[in-house]
Amino acid sequence: MSKRKPYIPIEEIEGEVWRPINGYEELYAVSNMGRVKMIGRKWLRTDDIGVSERINLERIMPAFLSHNGYHRVALYKDKKVKKYQLHRLVAQEFIPNPENKKEINHINGVKLDNIPENLEWCTRQENAIHACRTGLMKPMKGGINANAKRILCTTLGLEFSCLPEAEEVLGINRSGISKVINNKKPHVFGLVFRNM
Repeated sequence: MSKRKPYIPIEEIEGEVWRPINGYEELYAVSNMGRVKMIGRKWLRTDDIGVSERINLERIMPAFLSHNGYHRVALYKDKKVKKYQLHRLVAQEFIPNPENKKEINHINGVKLDNIPENLEWCTRQENAIHACRTGLMKPMKGGINANAKRILCTTLGLEFSCLPEAEEVLGINRSGISKVINNKKPHVFGLVFRNM
């Protein structure tokens, strides 16, 4: 016997605005308070017995914590489920993205604070720089490869165990970082690097 999903009634929050979720317009909506609801609807179900009318009550979708500390919600459509990061759903519906940036930054550093005022579209580099400047990302200790040279980003005061790690965290091509280290360029995207 399958478990029924818990019914979480919608409590009104003053100033809350709901917008349909792109691709799920008739099924789900997201709010500026960082909540997702199933939109109430009637529909017909056909089975071996015949056709019957079903009703889905409007309800709040439960959010769960992912392994990396973000809230996620599961949305169902056409008998398939897909999980979405809650902050991404809020940003897509409430925050303009004219530069088509791919990542979303939590301005105050709190991953569970998913209101539009706390979210901004950013690049991977901008996200990493914000994390470094606010102390959310700590310098790495130890190395991945005993022969790899440790790298210091003097602009941010951030250490990396190797060139690939600096590239991945900051989203800057390793050749650009290498040119700065080897004094072929003064900086890359305003960041200065040196070997340790």
